Amino acid sequence: MELKNKTRERLHEIDFFRGLALLSMIAFHLIWDLKAFYDYPFDLEKGFFYWLGKGSGWAFILVSGMSCTFSRNNMKRAVRVLLIAMGISLVTYFYDSRSWIGFGILHLLGWNMLFYRFYRPLNALSALLLGTLVIITGEIFLRIPVEGDVLFFLGLRSHEYVSLDYFPLLPYSGVFLYGVALAKIFYPGGDRFFPINFPPNPISSLGRRTLLIYLAHQPAILAGLYLLSRLELI
Repeated sequence: MELKNKTRERLHEIDFFRGLALLSMIAFHLIWDLKAFYDYPFDLEKGFFYWLGKGSGWAFILVSGMSCTFSRNNMKRAVRVLLIAMGISLVTYFYDSRSWIGFGILHLLGWNMLFYRFYRPLNALSALLLGTLVIITGEIFLRIPVEGDVLFFLGLRSHEYVSLDYFPLLPYSGVFLYGVALAKIFYPGGDRFFPINFPPNPISSLGRRTLLIYLAHQPAILAGLYLLSRLELI
């Protein structure tokens, strides 16, 4: 997920927003782990923590859509992300086949990176309209009762379907398309159309290493919480 932009000047603000999305996601996963493994009474179904989880996922997808505009090789990035996503599916299936990650956020991003060749010719308005159509269709799909989970990757799944991480193509590809549209609006031709002095900073540095940190953060959180529990600090 590293940004490879065609211009000499790195767009540190994109890295910054990606870093913020990553930090928000890490914070949510910390809360989730505390509730799941240590019985902390956090309410993840509504309120602040619910929107923290939803918002961090949406932001991550949105910025990824923007980043594709500046990448020199989305196909290579897509293959790498999808291979990692398949590895996560395999590991989580053997960990818990009832709630394995069959189509999580990395699956979504990888497939949309592949689809970007079809998104590229769209202008900003077309990307916004298509994104809205995808989101509306996905919301309809989420409400259609089905008996099987064959098309779960499209958002059509039974009420019994459970996953540790679930971001189907519909509606979430629409959020990715919104990111594509934003990049076309604010960075026509891959360059800023507005002056900005956005110096390098620690959060931007995190944003340049998103994939590595994303893969490492859950094991690191679980190890840290285990150590704290052994020390009777949580």
